[in-house]
Amino acid sequence: MNLYDSIHCEYPLPNPEAQDILFQTKNLWRNFDKYTLTEEGRLVLPCTRTEKGQRIHYADMDTFYHGILEFYGETLPYPGDVVILEAQFWEGQLTSVEEVPVTQNWYENI
Repeated sequence: MNLYDSIHCEYPLPNPEAQDILFQTKNLWRNFDKYTLTEEGRLVLPCTRTEKGQRIHYADMDTFYHGILEFYGETLPYPGDVVILEAQFWEGQLTSVEEVPVTQNWYENI
């Protein structure tokens, strides 16, 4: 089974058409968690709790991610067109994000 986490990007991406994609990554903890890359360039895990059957957001936990993070997703309305991004973090702060060229068997390296 290929477990992954998801990333929602508030941070402006180099490809504006990819801004609304819910990306996947296998570089984190693979718990099906949904992370947010904030406008300020921080990778956070939104914390929620359930009250009376509703999920309530109460905090963001900063991951202080350090290193390179690859994430990928399909563009809409063209399913099958993949966007791969590589983000570099230094002590929790995003320092760069760039689009990676898609190769024929890109999924084998992820």
